Amino acid sequence: MDGSPSSLRIVLVLTVMMSLLSVTVSEGQTTSITSSGLGTTISPASIDPAGRPNYIITGGTRPGDGPNLFHSFGDFSVGTNNVARFFNETGRSTTNILSRVTGGQTSNIYGTIQTAGFGTAALWLINPAGIVFGPTASLNVGGSVHFSTADYLRLGSGNDRFYADLGKTSQLTSAAVTAFGFLGERPPGPITVQSGNPLTVSEGKSISLIGGDISITERTVSVPGGQINLASVSGAGEVVPNQAGQAPSLDLVNVSKQGMIQLAEGAILRTSSAISDAGAIFIRSGQFVMETAGIEAKTSAPLQIGTTPGSDTEFPTDFVACCKGGTVDIAANLISLKGGVFETTRPQTGEKVFGITIWTNNQGNITLGTKNLTLDNAKVFTDGQNMPGFPFPETGFIQIHGLEGADSRADHVSLRNNSLLDTEGYSDDKGGGRVGRDINVKAHNIDLSDSRLLSVDGSIMLDVTETILSGGNNLIQTTANGGHPVGHIMLIDDEAIVLSRGDRVESILGSSGPSPFVRLGSVSLIAPSINLKGARIESVGTAASGHSGSGDINLRGSNIEITDASTINTSVLSGFPPGNVSGNISISGQDDGTSAEAIRILGGSSLTSGGPKGEKTFGRPGHITLDGQLVIFDGSKATVSQSGAGGSGDITIRAGELNIVNGSTIEATSSGSAFSSPAGATLPANAGNINFTSSGDILIANSTVSTSAAQGTGGDIDLTAPNLIRLVGSNLTSSVNGPADSNGGNITIDTAHPQFVIMQGNSQILAKANAGQGGAITIIGGVVLQEPGSVLDATAGPAGISGSVNIQAPFQQLSGAIAPLPQAFAVATNLYGQRCATEKGGQFSSFMQGARDGVPPQPGDLIPSPLLLESEGTSPSLGSQPSPNLAAVRLGLPDFDHPAPVTFLLSAGCRS
Repeated sequence: MDGSPSSLRIVLVLTVMMSLLSVTVSEGQTTSITSSGLGTTISPASIDPAGRPNYIITGGTRPGDGPNLFHSFGDFSVGTNNVARFFNETGRSTTNILSRVTGGQTSNIYGTIQTAGFGTAALWLINPAGIVFGPTASLNVGGSVHFSTADYLRLGSGNDRFYADLGKTSQLTSAAVTAFGFLGERPPGPITVQSGNPLTVSEGKSISLIGGDISITERTVSVPGGQINLASVSGAGEVVPNQAGQAPSLDLVNVSKQGMIQLAEGAILRTSSAISDAGAIFIRSGQFVMETAGIEAKTSAPLQIGTTPGSDTEFPTDFVACCKGGTVDIAANLISLKGGVFETTRPQTGEKVFGITIWTNNQGNITLGTKNLTLDNAKVFTDGQNMPGFPFPETGFIQIHGLEGADSRADHVSLRNNSLLDTEGYSDDKGGGRVGRDINVKAHNIDLSDSRLLSVDGSIMLDVTETILSGGNNLIQTTANGGHPVGHIMLIDDEAIVLSRGDRVESILGSSGPSPFVRLGSVSLIAPSINLKGARIESVGTAASGHSGSGDINLRGSNIEITDASTINTSVLSGFPPGNVSGNISISGQDDGTSAEAIRILGGSSLTSGGPKGEKTFGRPGHITLDGQLVIFDGSKATVSQSGAGGSGDITIRAGELNIVNGSTIEATSSGSAFSSPAGATLPANAGNINFTSSGDILIANSTVSTSAAQGTGGDIDLTAPNLIRLVGSNLTSSVNGPADSNGGNITIDTAHPQFVIMQGNSQILAKANAGQGGAITIIGGVVLQEPGSVLDATAGPAGISGSVNIQAPFQQLSGAIAPLPQAFAVATNLYGQRCATEKGGQFSSFMQGARDGVPPQPGDLIPSPLLLESEGTSPSLGSQPSPNLAAVRLGLPDFDHPAPVTFLLSAGCRS
């Protein structure tokens, strides 16, 4: 040291830091419990059988000799391996032990707080200066415990208060505590729970930590079957817990400002129980941050099963399902969940779920009320007990919404980095199990990236006012494994839904079990703008056996773009009588029955509805329907196909303008056989129909529109447009390959009588059959123009009968190619030579009189000259005539002013 001022400052800072460290260590290792009135007495330490110093607390004030006992402490700190023991020396019945700390020093709890002789009385301690639970702190209390840095406790329904400040007048009564009160005169002290052994109370009781900022690090707070209340307040107001006999709750009343609650490094809040219902967990704060921490409210209590003599032991006739999981209810302006600590195995698939952040089961609901929610590699999970063969309570729901309740919206919800929302019902192969519950998210904006929303037997709804935006690789899925219907998926947005590559929105059925028929839930996307960029939307029955039907897929919007090889698919993979039906695909306007402004299906994207596969399966695909003012297929496809028994669905497109271009395919096929029921009824294996209706034009360029059947009748193809139907290098084909009763479908261009039907570039219209009869090709329109190489054909095979080609319109087979007219109009003044007007400076008009059948002027012709007025026998100068008279002649007016008697001759020609 050189003695300089800076060196002295360093020494002073180090000295102060060492002093503070010494105080902290001292506080952690020593006990300081002093009385500040109300008859509170603290005896000198005595050593208990475990060798611990015990400080016995007696006396206090009992208003009206009632159930409330009040204590007042100047200091209240408990050192390591020391015991602060509240002792009921009077033996009176006590409901609440209410304590305050008035000296302005933090309460450091490193030892044990114990009650003796009070039965299940609750312990309350308020210290506005702050509370610290050290690593060795523990609780041995018969009832609930409530620690707070509040300024007062409200008693009863009036304004009676028990103040921590000795300068304020308290009203001590025998009424129950109804609120923790904060005056806002100074920031409330913090509550800190340091790393250490579990902090726990008895089964079915409660722990409350109510104060300023709250921090729990690497510590378990455990209340088996009880209730945990955490609330952080940094301004005036009250925190109101539920009263005895009421449903669990925790409310903030007139709280001006809230603080932070932080759980970190393996911290756990747990109300799980092995013998009863799990308890509730309530968290209220301005910010709630969890990082590598967890919240658990599960029950693992076994079934209470009664036995009946002679009953099937696998399915007992008497049982009581026990028990329910707990509620987790978090409300904070900002909720941030990152990582988790629990692990489980999904009963449906055996998949391991690692790092669960919030976990409930058996009707244990999870509610997150917030302005901004971020999940980063965090998992929110509610399931049911995995005990096949028995009916259980339904799984709890997951709700995310705003701070004003279930009908309000969060500002922003973000799920990223392998985050998970999961309501896991359970169904076994005997049809038993629990029913999953719903996942509902109400927000202004939702961002998803590499995350999952899963519900077994439940539904999923994202209800958004601004944007659902995906960064890709997300899974939104409802599913079931037997007996129960699969839930719906709804994505609703007032502005835009954007799903990216790797995103999957799907309703899946794994196994239908003994149920005669299980239908999957629908998948609906509703927004003014819907953009699928490589996403996959599915409703698929994957069951290897049983009966199931996939759900409908609905896209409702004004502008819908499906691109980058996106897939929309409804199908079932197997089925037996009464048959499995694939869902329909419908893309249209935002309101049912209206047209979208534009539907664009681009870049290798596909719409597919498939029926059951295999010769012994039965069912049918669904229908595909598009309704838009502009509909474009560009290098994409729409397919309904049936490979099992039964026929195919239909494809219907209604558009103001329809363009199918660049290798697109629209097809309805049936490759299976007819189905004959045991009752003798037969369902043919016909191909579906394809119907295009446009109020403007239809263009099909370098693309294919086809129906086909292996054993049944070919589907019909109908095209309707009032102006133009144009085929360029494209095929319209209806074909069958079956026996004599398998006829080709009909192809019709009619109804609106298009002005032009044009076939270019080796286009083909085919209605062919093998052993049956070819279909009928009918064209009714204005003019049919066909380039060489284009084909109209309705022939059949050698064993069949050819169909017909019927063209009811002027038909022209052209010798050359059809060239489109130029898009820009010619300028008339550049085509007509105005010779006379040029000679006279352009100041004269022209007039031409022709017969009805006269030929109009052609480019390059001379324009007629102005009319000339000549008196009989003379050739006066035109300029000598009064200008009003010339104007009248030019306009054809009969009563113009002229000198009489004069005879006029009208002649034409350019004056020299």
